[in-house]
Amino acid sequence: MATLVEGYTALTPDNGVQKRVLVNGNGDLPKDGVLASVHYVGTLYPNGAKFDSSRDRGKPFQFKLGAGKLTCILSLPRSFAAPLRPSGQVIQGWDIGVKTMRPGEKADFILAPKYAYGDRSVSNLIPANSTLRFEALYYLNDVWEEELEEEARQVRVATLSNLAAVLLKEGSYAAAAERCSEALKLEGQHGKTLYRLAQAQFALGDYDAASESTARGLKLLPDDAAFQAMHTRIKRKQAEYDADKKATFARMFANE
Repeated sequence: MATLVEGYTALTPDNGVQKRVLVNGNGDLPKDGVLASVHYVGTLYPNGAKFDSSRDRGKPFQFKLGAGKLTCILSLPRSFAAPLRPSGQVIQGWDIGVKTMRPGEKADFILAPKYAYGDRSVSNLIPANSTLRFEALYYLNDVWEEELEEEARQVRVATLSNLAAVLLKEGSYAAAAERCSEALKLEGQHGKTLYRLAQAQFALGDYDAASESTARGLKLLPDDAAFQAMHTRIKRKQAEYDADKKATFARMFANE
């Protein structure tokens, strides 16, 4: 029988699966058949050597609770997926542990070899008969879908902004301004995009619009040197434009 670690609760009679709650969750416990989404960091116990982390990849591990079968792995290395057995099933300790978690809960689990990989070594990272520790955060699927949507929005904003930068270098100022406007509809407080929009508008001679975009940027980033320099350039151009306009009117009246 494994020794119960101080601060942990035994989830099995032999202390082979132990749990310590780090952050309480809310809602109902998951049932068999639920698609569980879990972020985790896996380490060897007790030396703390990290062998895998979904957080490093930025994608949670997903599996069908109670079925023991892999449903979906997002961006895992081909050679290794920590919570999986070589057969493609999740390790038993995961089924036992995640069933005790509520949505949003964060917990530490210590799994004896019997509930992990037993006498098998895995990918040169987990020796045979290793006790494992997982820090895990359990998501409801709709929570994860919201995170995916947010991530997709951020990628879309970055893509449009980077495309605008390319178009600026090519001298396609109108197209660059359009891409910036699309990005800002998704995220109105994106500093790089506001600056690139101001650049495009300045190049198109729309100094009033460029001034407005720069003002938005300075409100967001008041100490930003690029926005400050753009503000100075716009004021100079506006002054030159006003002077030229006055000179034109003066010549017109002089010729009457």
